[in-house]
Amino acid sequence: MFSVVFDESTGQEIKQKQVTQFVNAKTKTFAIFMLVDVGGKEQEIKLMEMTAKKR
Repeated sequence: MFSVVFDESTGQEIKQKQVTQFVNAKTKTFAIFMLVDVGGKEQEIKLMEMTAKKR
């Protein structure tokens, strides 16, 4: 899922991508990427990754 977040400290909008991956019935992984423009190309920077498991 793509979204735009407003950073109040800089006054800029930041593009981000959120990815949820279902590994199996008990495990899922969630990651957030910041999308930045570098030399005319959009590049992803991973900010966070989290894995959740059911007991």
